[in-house]
Amino acid sequence: MFTYGRIVYTDPQYRIWDLHDYRTMAEASPSLAQNVRQPFVFRILGPYLAGLMPFSTDTSFLILTLAIGLALPLLFFLYLSESLVSPATAALTTVFFILNKYLYGFSIWNYFQINDLLALVDILLLMWAMSSQKWVIFGILLFLGSLTKEVPLLMIPVAFVFALQSPNRAWLPVLVAVVPALLAAGMTRLLVHSDQGNNLLDAFFTYNRKLLSGESWFRLLVNSFIPFSLVPLIFFKSTLKYFKARKHELVFLVLVVFSTLFGYNNERLMAPAFMVFYPLLAVTIQGEFTSSKIGLSVISFAAVLGVLHHTYTRYPLPREWTILLSLFALTAATAIFIFQRFGLSKASLGRVGSGGMPA
Repeated sequence: MFTYGRIVYTDPQYRIWDLHDYRTMAEASPSLAQNVRQPFVFRILGPYLAGLMPFSTDTSFLILTLAIGLALPLLFFLYLSESLVSPATAALTTVFFILNKYLYGFSIWNYFQINDLLALVDILLLMWAMSSQKWVIFGILLFLGSLTKEVPLLMIPVAFVFALQSPNRAWLPVLVAVVPALLAAGMTRLLVHSDQGNNLLDAFFTYNRKLLSGESWFRLLVNSFIPFSLVPLIFFKSTLKYFKARKHELVFLVLVVFSTLFGYNNERLMAPAFMVFYPLLAVTIQGEFTSSKIGLSVISFAAVLGVLHHTYTRYPLPREWTILLSLFALTAATAIFIFQRFGLSKASLGRVGSGGMPA
C-alpha cells in the first residue's frame, strides 16, 4: 500500500477523471448529489460513506481505501484456503494478486476509487455465499453491490447458471434473492438525475470499437494479468477441467470482458476477473507446479517486477521501463511454467522435497 503511492489529483492531467465526481458526491453526503456525471452519480455507497466520516473528504477516502484494501486480500486468502487450496498456496496466490498493479494497485493509488474496492469485496463475498447456497446473504450482498457499482449485478446471471448446474437446481431462491438489488438499482436511477455523462447505451457505442483493436485485446487478456497471463493456456487441460466444474466462473469471466466495452479503461475494468483468474492460478500452482525453490523464486521475482509502473507507484519509472520489465516478467514466468508443463523443471530447476510448495 505504501509503495503504490497516492494520486496527486490536483494535477491537470487528471482534471476529467471520475475521482472529482466522487469527491463532489462525498461532500454532498448525507444528501445525494445531482450535478454529477453518469454513471458515477449512481454509484452511491462509497462516496456516501466517505461523506459521513468526521474527517476531511480526502482523509475519509484514504482511510476507507486503506481499510478496504487490507480487508480484500485477507478475505481472498480465507476464500482460497477454506476449500480450494492449501494455506501456503493461498498465501502465495494472494501475494501475487496484491502485486498486480492494475487489478489491485490502481485502486490503492487512486484512493478515491473506493467503489472499485467495495465492488471487488462484494463480488468475492457473493461468490462465497453462492458456493454455500446462502441465498439470503447473497441477496443482501447483491443489494449493497447495486448501490456500489454496476459490476456486482453481473452476478445475477452467474447465480442462475450456478443454480442450474447444482444438483437441486434451486433457481427460485436465486430469483427471490436478486429482486431487492434490481429494485434498488431502478430506484436509484429514478431518484438521482443527471444530464451529464454517458448512459449505458451511449457508453457502449462510444467504446465498443475496442473490439476491433488488437492492442485493446492484449491489454485486456494479457497485460491485466502479467506475469501469469499465459498460465491457463500452458496448462490448457487443467484449465478446461477447472471450468468444467465451475461453469458459472467462466460465465462471469465472459461477462466481465463484455462489461469492458462500456468504458475507456482496459486493465482496470478487468479487475473483477481476479475472482476467476487467481483461484485458477492457485489450483494450477498446487496441482501442476513442481515443488522447486528456484522455480518459485523466479515466478515470485517476476511478480515483483510486474508491479513496477510509471504512474501507479510512489517511485515511478520511465514508461519504457514499465513496458520492458513487464514483458521480461511475463517471459520469465511463462518460461518456468513451460518447463514445468513439459517435465523439464525436474532436471533444470532442482526438485525440492517437503520443503517446497505443498502438493
